[in-house]
Amino acid sequence: MLTFQDILIYIQMIESFLWSYCAVPAIVLLGLYLSLIHKFPQITKSKHLITVFKHAFKSEEGPVNRGISPLRAFFSSLGGCIGIGNIVAVCTAVQIGGPGAVFWLWVAAFLGMIVKYSEVYLGIKYRVANLHGSFDGGPMFYIGKVYGNKIMPKVFSILLAMYGTEVYMFKVVSDSVAMTWNFESHSVSYLLIIAILVVSRGGVDKVGQICSATIPLFLTLFIGMSTWVLFHSPIPFWDVLKTIVYSAFNGHAAVGGFAGSTIALTIGQGMARACYSSDIGSGYASVVQSETSQHYPENQAIFEFFGIFVDTFVVSTLTTFVIISTNLWFESIPASHLLQTAFSQYFNGMDYFIPFFISLLGFSNLLAFFSVGRKCVNYLQPRWGGWAYYGYASVMYLIFTHTNQRHALLLMSMIGVSLLLINLYAIFKLNKELVLPDLKKNYFQRNNFGK
Repeated sequence: MLTFQDILIYIQMIESFLWSYCAVPAIVLLGLYLSLIHKFPQITKSKHLITVFKHAFKSEEGPVNRGISPLRAFFSSLGGCIGIGNIVAVCTAVQIGGPGAVFWLWVAAFLGMIVKYSEVYLGIKYRVANLHGSFDGGPMFYIGKVYGNKIMPKVFSILLAMYGTEVYMFKVVSDSVAMTWNFESHSVSYLLIIAILVVSRGGVDKVGQICSATIPLFLTLFIGMSTWVLFHSPIPFWDVLKTIVYSAFNGHAAVGGFAGSTIALTIGQGMARACYSSDIGSGYASVVQSETSQHYPENQAIFEFFGIFVDTFVVSTLTTFVIISTNLWFESIPASHLLQTAFSQYFNGMDYFIPFFISLLGFSNLLAFFSVGRKCVNYLQPRWGGWAYYGYASVMYLIFTHTNQRHALLLMSMIGVSLLLINLYAIFKLNKELVLPDLKKNYFQRNNFGK
């Protein structure tokens, strides 16, 4: 008779197979294909990205007729990325796949920029106005055109609604609060659920307000502290980089509490965590940014180049460099405590500071995902879907209060790879509809940009 552990092992095998032999080739091939035909816009469109940001800050001052401002939509999208995935999930990738996972994290992020651009672009292009003065959009509005039926949009919406109940982040935040301040774990979970249900009623706009305040503060402190650690670490920066590159193409032998890894495992972990932390292909960003007041899809979608750059090439990279340079990555330390332990070697008060920021950012993450999950359920059942989602989310959060963090991450990874494979096929079929921004076009008249 199969035990719970046996079932988990089988699920882990399926998850590893899907990422290593289905999702990874799909991301690489589609990302490379789109990058080539559009002449690597991740690099060539950087000037346009700066121009868009400049005009977005100007347009932020005035009211909008429908939807939310472009910057508010962007920060709402970024709010689901910057946080738990960058400072906990990527540590899991290094603990399982070795330092080489970082290299494949970069590969997935670079190629994933154009993939995420595509899903946001298509989500906005096919969006519809709703009765609340905003818009509804996302993959469910364009994949029906590809699959030719009404079933796949509904399947995608159900999966994305499940993905919106972010049980892994919930588990990390509740555990962090309970352990740091010595609170009873069940009480923390109940209070966190209530807070999510109450604050999320403000929707994407409210999430954008919260994230636009918390994310810049976190980035400033995190970048400064990480840079200090790297400059004072006994392991030189270049040695860390050499270890990452070598391990990326050779796997890594067992050392300390690390069991060793094959090249396939290293690639799979790096790519999977990049997609998870940056939400590449899941459709999350497409749903959120479809609420923008921006008229031109390409001018909103290009924000994702910057979003992934900050998320992966800044925050996730610094996290992994810190734990590798302090030689903690192979220790038997929970992923949620790795960064805290590393910083504690150089700064006082980290036992409270890091859990505080994990809680703050994690709460922003949870709100962002929950708002998307609720929109997906409303798409399926506008009349009572939202209330049903409150009940479903509460039950799921409570169930995963009693489980291991890696079990919660496994569930999110399984749902994520399913969303990604459905979405990537749709993006590939619709790739000829993609338009990249052109500075020669007069996008930035006041009555056109975000108004």
